[in-house]
Amino acid sequence: MNVSFNPDGTTIASVTGYTHVHLWDVATGELRAILGKDPGRDGSWGARNASFSPDGRTLTTYRYNIKHLWDAVTGKLLKTVENPPELINPGNPHVYTTFITFSPDGNTIVTSYYNKDSGKKELHLWDVVTGKLRNTIKIPDYFIENITFSPDGNTLAYTRYNTVFLSDITTGKLRGTLEGNSLNPTSLISPDGNTLAIGNLLWDISTGTLRDTLKEAGYIQSMSFSPDGSILATGSGTPWYLSGSSFSPNWVHLWDVSTGTLRNILKGHTAPVMGVSFSPDGSTIATGSVYLRPVLPTPHATSNPNSNPQQQRMGELLLWDVTTGQQKNNFPKHVGNIYSISFNFDGSSLAVGSGNNVYLLDAVTGEISKIFPHVGNVYSLSFSPDGNTLATGSDGKVRLWDVTTATIRTTFDIIFKGYTPNIRSVKFSPDGKTLAASIYNTVYLWDVATRAISATLKGHGPRHDIYSISFSPDGSTLASGSRDGTVLLWKIGVPKQLKEDINGDGVVNIQDLVLVAAQFGQTSENRADVNGDDVVNIQDLVLVAAAFSNASAAPTIRRDANEHLTPEVVQQWLVDAKKLARTDVTAQRGIAVLEFLLAALTPKETALLPNYPNPFNPETWIPYQLAKRADVSISIYSADGKLVRMLNLGQQAAGVYESQNRAAYWNGKNEVGEFVASGVYFYTLKAGDFTATRKMLIRK
Repeated sequence: MNVSFNPDGTTIASVTGYTHVHLWDVATGELRAILGKDPGRDGSWGARNASFSPDGRTLTTYRYNIKHLWDAVTGKLLKTVENPPELINPGNPHVYTTFITFSPDGNTIVTSYYNKDSGKKELHLWDVVTGKLRNTIKIPDYFIENITFSPDGNTLAYTRYNTVFLSDITTGKLRGTLEGNSLNPTSLISPDGNTLAIGNLLWDISTGTLRDTLKEAGYIQSMSFSPDGSILATGSGTPWYLSGSSFSPNWVHLWDVSTGTLRNILKGHTAPVMGVSFSPDGSTIATGSVYLRPVLPTPHATSNPNSNPQQQRMGELLLWDVTTGQQKNNFPKHVGNIYSISFNFDGSSLAVGSGNNVYLLDAVTGEISKIFPHVGNVYSLSFSPDGNTLATGSDGKVRLWDVTTATIRTTFDIIFKGYTPNIRSVKFSPDGKTLAASIYNTVYLWDVATRAISATLKGHGPRHDIYSISFSPDGSTLASGSRDGTVLLWKIGVPKQLKEDINGDGVVNIQDLVLVAAQFGQTSENRADVNGDDVVNIQDLVLVAAAFSNASAAPTIRRDANEHLTPEVVQQWLVDAKKLARTDVTAQRGIAVLEFLLAALTPKETALLPNYPNPFNPETWIPYQLAKRADVSISIYSADGKLVRMLNLGQQAAGVYESQNRAAYWNGKNEVGEFVASGVYFYTLKAGDFTATRKMLIRK
C-alpha cells in the first residue's frame, strides 16, 4: 500500500493492493473519488506510487511502461503517457518503473525505467503538458532507492546503494556524486550526546548541521564510539547482493571524532565486519564478521589470498589494540556468522552472537565460559548497565538472560501475522529501566520491571527495517536508523537529573568524581554529598563511580583530561573505598570502576613521546609517560653530540605527562640563557633504568 498527502494536507491518495487509487478527505475521512474503476489502460491493474504535483491539482500513477495523470479534484484521467515504441514491452514482467516524481514547477515528471531483457537502465523526463519524453538519463544500476529534484528544478538527485548521484536536467550529464548515503544506515549517538554518526557522516545534534564526512570509509556495516567519544570505529565490507557491481574492503576504520580524520585501519577480516565493540577502558576493540553467502568465489575471497572456502563459511572474532592497531588475540573461529558483539561493564567478558547461540568469552584468553542457546541468528545483544542481565534479539523473541546462571529471566514474543521477524537491534537505556528493540520499521520500548510496552515509535518507511538504535547518555533521546535512508531522533522522556551528576551536565562521569574528591570533608549542604549524610567523603565518591553508565563510564581518559587526576590519587581512593568493607552490588560496581580508572591512567610502559610543536621557534613541549614512579631528567644535545641543556624534573609519579601543564618545557635556550641556533637537536629521557632519544628541529 502506498499513501501520499497532497501539498496542503487536505487529501490523501492511497493505492491498495496495486489495484485502484482512492482519494480521501482528511478532515471528514470520506472517500472522494476512486481512480481506475474501469478495466483497460486507465490504471485498473498495477497502479502504483501515487504522487501529487506541487500545486496539488494533478496526481500521477504508473503501471509498467504506462504513466497516468489524473485530475486530483475530480478523479478524471487527464493523460496517458507511454514509453516510446522502442522502449515498450507490453505485459513483460521484466520491465519495471519503480519511481515517479514531479519537478518543483509541476511541468516535468521523472520516472525510473529498467528492462531486464535489454539491460536498459534509465531515468525518463516527461513533459506533463504534451506527454512527450523530453530527456533520458542513463543510470549505473536499476536499484534506485529514491529520486528527487533540487528546489530550482535544475538538478536531479538519485541514490544507488551508498552513493547519491547528481545529474543536470537539461543535458542529462552527471554533475557529481556524494558518498555517504547508506542502504542500511547505521546510526549512533556519541557518549557525550553531541554527535550523531550516520553511515560516514558526523552530525552536530544541537544544530542539526553536518560536521564531517569520513572519506573512503567503504560500505559501513557497523560502528561504535569509544567510551570517551574521541574515536569512532566503523566496520565495512560489501554485502553479497552488491558483490557483482561494488567492492568495499572488509576493514575496520578508526576515526578521530573531533576532526573527522582517519587514525588507523585494522585489516584482518575476510568478510564484512558486522560487529564492532570497544572495551570499557577503550584500550581494546572487538570485531566480528559475517559470511552471508558461502558460495565462492566472491570479492571477499580476494581480500585475503590465504583464505579458503571452509574458513570463509565461519565468522571471525578478532581483538585489536586501539593504540597500536595490532591484533591482540586471534580467537578460534566460531561456527556461524557473528552479527553482534558486546563487552560487559568491567571488560572482563565478551558476549558474541554467533550462529544460533550467544557465547560468553573471557576477554583475555578467549575461552568460552557460558553458552546461551537460541533458535535462529542472534542479530543483536546488549548488557544491562550493571552487567547482570544480557538482552538478545532473534527468531521473533527478545530474551533477558541472567548472566551468572545463563538462564532466561524474561521473554518478549513478537509475532506479526504468522511471521517471525528479525530483531535487528536491542539496547538498554542508560539507567537499565527501559529496553528498546527494533522490529521491521518500528521501535518498541518495554518497562523492564513490569514487562509492559511503554511506547511504540513509528515513522520510518513501511517496508524498511530499522537496523540500529542508540540512546543518548541521559536516556531522553533515542536515534533509529532505517533502510529507508533516514535516521530519526525520538524524544522519549524528560532528562532525569541524577543525584550523582554533580556538575549537572546530564552525564555521570570522571568530572563528577573529581568534583566530589575536591570537596572531601565539607559538611555544609552540598551536591557532592550524594548519600545525604551531611559530609562529603569516600562513600559519595563510590556512589558516583557506581552510577557511571555503559556509555560514559569508560575509564578511558582523554590524555591529561584533568591534571589532578593521577594514578596515585585514584590508588588512594581505592584503598579508602575498600576499607569501607561494603559487599553490596552498588559498592562493588563503584570499586570496579575505580580499578579500571586506575588501569587507564597508568601507562603499561614508560615512553618518550614526540615533542610539539616540531619544527618550533623558540619553545617546545616534550611529553612522556611513566609506568612507575621514577627520577626523571631530559637532556638536550646538538647535532654534534654536545650537551645543550639539562632539564631535571625530579621524582615523578606514574602517569601521562602530555599537556602543556605537565610535559617538560624547553624555551630554546642553552645552560647560560642564550637562544640556540637553527638546526637539528636530540632530546633524551632518562627515567630510572629507562632511556630513549628523539629528534627535533628548530627553524628560525
